[in-house]
Amino acid sequence: MVEWQIINIPENNFSILIEGDVQSKKEVFAKQLLIEQLKKNNKVSLLSFNPNIHSQYLKEKCPDKANLIISKETVDALTEIGIMLSEVIDNQVKLIYSDIYNILTTKNPPDMILRAYNFNIKKMWDNKVYFIETIDPANFNETNLSKLEALFDIIITLKHSDNKFLITYKKHPVENSDNQHEFQLNQSSISKDSLYELYKTSLQSELVNIGLYGKNFELFRKGDMNILYNLAKSSIFHATKLLDLMKERVVQKENISKDSRLQVLREGLKEEVTMKEIYLKVADQTEAKDFLLKLSNEEKIHENRINEIMKRVEND
Repeated sequence: MVEWQIINIPENNFSILIEGDVQSKKEVFAKQLLIEQLKKNNKVSLLSFNPNIHSQYLKEKCPDKANLIISKETVDALTEIGIMLSEVIDNQVKLIYSDIYNILTTKNPPDMILRAYNFNIKKMWDNKVYFIETIDPANFNETNLSKLEALFDIIITLKHSDNKFLITYKKHPVENSDNQHEFQLNQSSISKDSLYELYKTSLQSELVNIGLYGKNFELFRKGDMNILYNLAKSSIFHATKLLDLMKERVVQKENISKDSRLQVLREGLKEEVTMKEIYLKVADQTEAKDFLLKLSNEEKIHENRINEIMKRVEND
């Protein structure tokens, strides 16, 4: 039997749903539950849509690395989840934490996800494996949220304030939903390296959305197009802020090969030269001539700066 200190989990209650908004730090809280079991030498597993965010910190806190199983790649497909759950159950894992339900709802019909979760939760119950899922209730309509909650033995509502987690049991065999419990976290749960990886992944997603929305305006009516336009501009702002954060927190790698650096620079140079020529070529054919010529000149400056860096790298 697994013993718990942070939360009250009676015997034979294996599925736990943690609900909280973006400010609740529910993922941080869930990782503390993983760490609690790792310190008791129990095997745990993490299924995540972005495992790099969590892996470094959990590895630092794990006394025995063999007890920590983390999905190596993004998990966002129902078939992948079923396969991975079977594998970790066979590995005699005691606790599985998943943060993928919200992501799955963007790619699959709600009823299909619910059927898959119902099957997998029953499978974990049969094998006496604890399962924790975190969601933001604001992302669900009342009907789908109610159906999801019905699958879990215990439901926790989580809030975060003044470095304290405020825990309320929304569904529990013995706890009263009127009682609130506190848990204080005295340390950061994301290492500097993990945070940097999070920023990199987030930057990539923002850049994808800028291109996705921007290149498909013609598919939408004017009102919806204006919304996508504003979303693309918002993603540009987010990307800029993420770049600032990455610049502040970057840790320079050592012993990086010259070829690796030159490859990055060559790919960037190719894009700079291509865009410089495109802007110059079409400038005379459009009313935005002055603006496009300005862009072409700036791309030329970028080209020169990249060439300067390449010379320094080649001379290292």
